Amino acid sequence: MIVVPGEREHEACLPVQGEAREDGDVKPSRLEGGYYILSMTGRGLEDVENVYSWLFGKFLPARKHELTRPYILHRVLGGLDVEGEVAVEVQVPAGLSIKPVRTGAGEGGESP
Repeated sequence: MIVVPGEREHEACLPVQGEAREDGDVKPSRLEGGYYILSMTGRGLEDVENVYSWLFGKFLPARKHELTRPYILHRVLGGLDVEGEVAVEVQVPAGLSIKPVRTGAGEGGESP
């Protein structure tokens, strides 16, 4: 929650096959491959903030994962053509952190 939810920036991305050219305000960019943690909610767009809280507050830290690139991908899976909730998939580019864990004196190691 480093960036306040109301101050987050959003960017719409659409997949394009083949060559893409800049057209006015639309500028093509490349989506990097790699490891993504995927979570989905069927409770609509209002629940996406809860997914963020769970991913960044519990899931990633508990498994020693960290965000590797400064973006989060979203995909609407269904529900737009019927009344009711929208299903949203959240994809977080992540990697396993291999930072050493510091131990204090008295735990069998030297003090830092």
